[in-house]
Amino acid sequence: MAKSVGELTHADLLISPVFSLGNHKYALCLKDDFTRYRTVYFLKSKRDTLDCFQDYFNRIQTQTGTNPKRLRTDNGTEEVNEDIEKLLSNLGMIHELTCPFTPQQNGRIERDMRTLSEAVGTILIDTKLPKSFWAEILAYVVFTFNRVSRSTVSGKTPYELFYQKDPYDVKQLQRFGDKVIVQIPEEKRKKFDAKGQEGIFIGYEMFTKGYKVYLTDKKTIVMSRNVVFLSNSLVTDNDFKQIDTSEIEEKSGNENSDTEYETIAIEYDWDDQTDQVILDMFNCVVPNNFSDIRKLDLEEQTLWKDAIERELKSMEKYKVWELVKPDSYKNHKVIDTRWIFKLKSTEHGEVARARLVARGFQADSARKNNYLRLQVLYH
Repeated sequence: MAKSVGELTHADLLISPVFSLGNHKYALCLKDDFTRYRTVYFLKSKRDTLDCFQDYFNRIQTQTGTNPKRLRTDNGTEEVNEDIEKLLSNLGMIHELTCPFTPQQNGRIERDMRTLSEAVGTILIDTKLPKSFWAEILAYVVFTFNRVSRSTVSGKTPYELFYQKDPYDVKQLQRFGDKVIVQIPEEKRKKFDAKGQEGIFIGYEMFTKGYKVYLTDKKTIVMSRNVVFLSNSLVTDNDFKQIDTSEIEEKSGNENSDTEYETIAIEYDWDDQTDQVILDMFNCVVPNNFSDIRKLDLEEQTLWKDAIERELKSMEKYKVWELVKPDSYKNHKVIDTRWIFKLKSTEHGEVARARLVARGFQADSARKNNYLRLQVLYH
């Protein structure tokens, strides 16, 4: 685990099935290992990856005062090429590559990519927006999570730790897809004209104190701080029946407003009261069976093995089972066991739990054949 900002950066590329409003097809996700702070760049071509890396590492040097040291990626050509290697060499950085077909070696970013994709899909369904809004939704998700999720330092969010900022006022956060009224500036309206127009809230700009709003009538996106939110009023099907996304324009001060955004940080830490691992529910992979644990990365293997150890100690403490010799029951049906893994909600967060259970359905056939039923048998 990294001990400072920029010591280790995880990176991966997300490919969208549709173009965004800004005509982007790809999203390059970078995650700082120490702060769990992520940055996402939206790309029109994979060739733009070099510029994104250059901008990101320059920002680390300028904003945090530290030098980036390591970059970990898979073997994709957009991240492994002569230009990228030259850039890293000039910065004195080490490029760590995962083995082919071994994504778990870069598990932090791989799991986050899945989380982001699922979040975008969920909001698309909830808001009934066209899929071309995927970049705006992704920007909204990462902006929010960077300010409310955990970092590696207790009591600090990724945003606070990365930029050394005060806590973000979460009261400013709004629900994506809510209907709003945007004030029309005096310079753009005449006497007796309406002072506001209806739109849909679609996120924030990273370095602008305002809200991004899609105006359904004009098919434009504007930035404004003068916005009134209509509570409990989500977008409906009728708001988007006539949308032609090719005509949508962005009326903000930055023409590439969906080029670069923050994103979420997800990790777990130890809870001193229960001595159990507290997890962020969006990131943990829950194995279906014992064999699946070996397919996870090292940290998650340790997580679930610790849960198993707690379960075995608990069963031993309460004398749930006793050791017997298999030969003494060779004339009887033996009911075997299996491990059940799940996340349990607590006041502190999500806790990894492992349970060893007898496969009780085998008892029915055992009784029919006058076999002895055993709850648990250890060999």
